[in-house]
Amino acid sequence: MRNIINKLPHVARPMLRKLIRKAFTAATYAKGLSEARAIIVEYRDAFPAAMRCLEQDLEECLTSLRFPFLHRRHIRSTNLLERLFGEGKRRTKIIPRFTSEASGMALIFAVLVDASEGWRGVRIKPYIQERLRQMASDPESEWEDPDLAKLAA
Repeated sequence: MRNIINKLPHVARPMLRKLIRKAFTAATYAKGLSEARAIIVEYRDAFPAAMRCLEQDLEECLTSLRFPFLHRRHIRSTNLLERLFGEGKRRTKIIPRFTSEASGMALIFAVLVDASEGWRGVRIKPYIQERLRQMASDPESEWEDPDLAKLAA
């Protein structure tokens, strides 16, 4: 989202930041997509560079909305992945040479195991497992999230 906001004049940033964030945190993928497309249509003439940037990878940016609500905050950004790459690089940089490929892989595996500790707090209930299986076979499928329905009530 930062790359879109940086293409806007300073005066317009607060207002459009709210609108874009609302689309990126919508209840469903379809709702987020329609909200974002409405923003693009409304502001295309006023801010063409920013709206082109928003439109460019819109579907991919909203992919996290297809996942169960409880998992969205963990997967909507690449921070965890970037931290994992940085940690792997940091740990391998201090060792000048590995004795074998297996020793390097063992170190990277240890980094991955440490990183997975952060995901241990994410609950995977039976209906979430079913949704993940459903997404594996049909990523475009619609789904009514029970956790989101509880929040809306």
